[in-house]
Amino acid sequence: VAREPLASLFYTRRVAVAGPHRIERNVQLAAGAGAQELIYDAWIPEGSPEGELPSGPFVLTNPFAGWPGKEWPLASFELLAQRLRSEGLQLVANVPANRAREVAKLKNVHVHISTLAGLIDATRRATAVIGLDSGPLHLAAALRKPGVGLFGPTDPLRTGPFGGSMTVLRADETETTYKRHARIHASMKAITVDAVASALLRSLSRVAV
Repeated sequence: VAREPLASLFYTRRVAVAGPHRIERNVQLAAGAGAQELIYDAWIPEGSPEGELPSGPFVLTNPFAGWPGKEWPLASFELLAQRLRSEGLQLVANVPANRAREVAKLKNVHVHISTLAGLIDATRRATAVIGLDSGPLHLAAALRKPGVGLFGPTDPLRTGPFGGSMTVLRADETETTYKRHARIHASMKAITVDAVASALLRSLSRVAV
């Protein structure tokens, strides 16, 4: 399962793993290394409050990813914020300080600047989460938060949110590629605001039952 070909030269044992998802493959790898009890649940610290968050229900998002090809247009987040507001939900964008100015231009989007500790706290307090293929989405999935994962060029069967609390949206007939595109991938632009809002409300309705 070596991701780097040269690194495989230093391994002393090969472990055959099955299944597409990286978490399942890593758990099988741990078993091959001698792990006796396989536990999927992760211990996550409580985090600590940083910045202001809405007093009412809010949906947390992290609009930036490791590379732009996996991102959803900021204009779409702005339209989504307007849609969620009509449902009594505030959209909160958790961003690093150096990207806050971009997001602050969006109407009805609450900007939350934080470190990892603040992100964990905000995720715990959120009503739901809308995420990209990035760490914050997987944090939300580990915390069993309801919400929606937006996927384009990367394959959700391989790196999607794990555990079943999240709904995944991906445009039809999207070709998988892990090439680091410098611009937002066309498949991400194809995900509509209506589709995201509807998926989120369905996810929340399942929690309410």
